[in-house]
Amino acid sequence: MLGKISAGCLGLTCLIMLWPAVAEAGNGTGLFGNGIRTYAAVSYGWTKLGRERLGAVSNASLDDQDNGYRISAGVEGNNGIMLGFAYNDFGTAEFSAESGGRYILDGVEQTAATGLKLETPVTSYGPYIAFDIPLTVLVERGQPAPPVSVVPKIGLHFWEVESDMRGGGASLSLSDDGSDVYYGADLTYKYSNRLSLMAGYDRYRISGDTIDYLYLGSRISLY
Repeated sequence: MLGKISAGCLGLTCLIMLWPAVAEAGNGTGLFGNGIRTYAAVSYGWTKLGRERLGAVSNASLDDQDNGYRISAGVEGNNGIMLGFAYNDFGTAEFSAESGGRYILDGVEQTAATGLKLETPVTSYGPYIAFDIPLTVLVERGQPAPPVSVVPKIGLHFWEVESDMRGGGASLSLSDDGSDVYYGADLTYKYSNRLSLMAGYDRYRISGDTIDYLYLGSRISLY
């Protein structure tokens, strides 16, 4: 619990440190240019929870693909700079092995003494910064710019992994948490002044493993 509180405080501290830049936006001297607006976004897609430390050899299976979602909100300047906070649910990775099944853990081949099953849901949250870059380079002079942009982003996420293991008539629950940097980008189509549609890809690091997130979503300007 203390780790969660500290992570939340760190994310809040980041937003507070940047707030003077937000406050100065009205006179054109802040980080966000001469105007800001708030937004909320949601996306849903395919996740691959790359268990690089764990692999199946024989009489064992690893399902590290699932569906996940992301919810975010923040502020956007008229110069394309976006600052936000996001919550991610990456779904669940599942591993199972029969009695005598072989698998690899941290590079070492092991044999299951009894049948076992491991389920590992993963979630995270944290602040990020993104940049809305219009694709004006593809427009001929004198022609209107298309409502399409590329939005690269980088952020810090505080993750939590809950592992439930069952086997041999017993069960065990473990949890781990930490923080890592993530990055990604999406292609955004501005459907209207308030609504944008997007498709993108993010990659997250979690304690030596990676999570890939391929998604579709939408973003709405609140005012």
